[in-house]
Amino acid sequence: MDRIYTIIQKEEMKRVSDEILASLDKLGKRKALTGEASTYSKQEIIDTISAFLDPSKPSTAGKCWDFSQERTKPVFIADGTILLRPLTARDEEFYTAIREQYSIFHKGLTMAQLTDYWSPDLRKDSAFYCAIEAEDRSQKMGYIAVKDTSKELWEIAVELDKAHCGQGCGSKAITLFLKRLNEITTKNQFQFLVEVDNIPCQSCMKKAGAELTGLHNFAFDSEEDAEQFEAAHLDLITEHMRTLAAKLGVEPRKLLSHVLDYRINI
Repeated sequence: MDRIYTIIQKEEMKRVSDEILASLDKLGKRKALTGEASTYSKQEIIDTISAFLDPSKPSTAGKCWDFSQERTKPVFIADGTILLRPLTARDEEFYTAIREQYSIFHKGLTMAQLTDYWSPDLRKDSAFYCAIEAEDRSQKMGYIAVKDTSKELWEIAVELDKAHCGQGCGSKAITLFLKRLNEITTKNQFQFLVEVDNIPCQSCMKKAGAELTGLHNFAFDSEEDAEQFEAAHLDLITEHMRTLAAKLGVEPRKLLSHVLDYRINI
């Protein structure tokens, strides 16, 4: 987890926490007006939190690509050094352990609780996840995935166990994965969203042949929220960010609130 996005996550956690507490306070006042005890039941607390974590919104998803056949095969693609294979229910704890290395939102939870939270990713019809392994099956190194096939432009997510970063397996996995996706679907353009201070990942994008095309508001509900964060954290701007900003033709402050949008054409 890189510095700027860690700060964004911490501030978002505080904002959501404050909103949940305010909602519970309103609930307590309403209960008091009706003569009820102002304490909250477990279900009332769960319902209040769920309103923030899983808001009821109409779905805008399109038709998903059907990877059901690929999910049943032991190997998706291999090159003699690494192989990619579909993640299964047996990989839930492995996937959780990778995700946990890069998130601060769920610190303090047990591995079982984290697995309950993240493992549904692997069962989404709209997504397709693969493990990155040594071809001799001696070690799992990370995962790579299409996050949502209902979208016209497919975003690719890739995370490695930190013990395997910097060894070239990330760019190799990307090349293999996209090659096979193109063969199956004829899709020829893919998106990667990378944090502005994640220099190793940017290097991986370069090795994989990705082109930096712009910025993406990944963490904020609106540009106004993004601008407020920028104004409060101008001291975080680095020379690397100034260089990226000059390349993209934007103010350096925009890189505080946005991630980098990379594209690969096959």
